[in-house]
Amino acid sequence: MKIAVDLDDTLADSVTSFIDFYNQKYKPTLKYEDFTAYTLNEINGMPKEEENKILEEFDNSEYYDKIKPLKEAIEAIKELSKKHEIIVVTSRPEKFEKRTRIWINKYLPEIKNILFVRKVYHEIPKTKAEVCREINAEVLIDDNLTHAHDCEKEGIRSILIDYPWNRDNMPNSKLIHRVKSWAEIIKIINEIEKELNIEKTSS
Repeated sequence: MKIAVDLDDTLADSVTSFIDFYNQKYKPTLKYEDFTAYTLNEINGMPKEEENKILEEFDNSEYYDKIKPLKEAIEAIKELSKKHEIIVVTSRPEKFEKRTRIWINKYLPEIKNILFVRKVYHEIPKTKAEVCREINAEVLIDDNLTHAHDCEKEGIRSILIDYPWNRDNMPNSKLIHRVKSWAEIIKIINEIEKELNIEKTSS
């Protein structure tokens, strides 16, 4: 199968690194459980201009380059890449391509293809569902419920890693699987593969 995988907070523990950066520079401090939404504007009403400034500072800091891979992700990708084509589909702007490829090569060298859905921040990018359709990916693994919804509309399966920021409006859909670990992801990928093989055999 061809599997599209998000990068930040799917393969990389980006929120933890951002919290470390933020708490070193700003008050009041943030905790992981504060992230019940995707942006500081949604979490605590921070003006978007201020948030954009802080995000730019983080992106240009050493904390950005010191983001660690998520627990189990390295071994899971090693296992999945033996049978499947893994393609990173990230919402990071293209200007971070070099730094992103260095990170991928360091921790996840099995992944050769990385697609950036936008050139710069604040532009309206392609949806990840559109990208999955273009590359014929059967599954998207992500932490963003919006991307899971978009894939559902396109008839594409998605695996949603459970976080405080994606627990609202969870649909009762056979195309969206919520998981808490990469071990669960591997199990679901194997189930989807069997299902697709049955479909191909019967068609």
